[in-house]
Amino acid sequence: MIEHQWDLLRVTLNYKSIHGLFRMPDVSPFSEDYQVYSAASGIEFIVNEMRANSSLKRVEATIVLPADQITPDLEVQICEAVRRFCRARIHAVRQDQRILCMNCLRIMCAEGLSCNFKWHYHVWK
Repeated sequence: MIEHQWDLLRVTLNYKSIHGLFRMPDVSPFSEDYQVYSAASGIEFIVNEMRANSSLKRVEATIVLPADQITPDLEVQICEAVRRFCRARIHAVRQDQRILCMNCLRIMCAEGLSCNFKWHYHVWK
């Protein structure tokens, strides 16, 4: 189930293992288990939904797993894994921004535009 409500994305993801949250699910479109979110890892699906709709600011995700996959500390593990994923993703986006800025500067200098200016960028925290 995927539902957009104002600034909230509600999503229910059904997996055989929690690893589907971060790995591409091993499910064929021929399977009845194939869902709209099966073309990417769960976290990438959520990120892409939020990127595709700029009004979305919050996420409520329900992850449905078989009983034998649920452990007492699973929620804490998921939260820690999502934090690690977000830190890595933010780092990768910042790298891409720096690369883009440097490429723009190289092009401007190659075109003979003045490179005598101070370049600043804001780092979001």
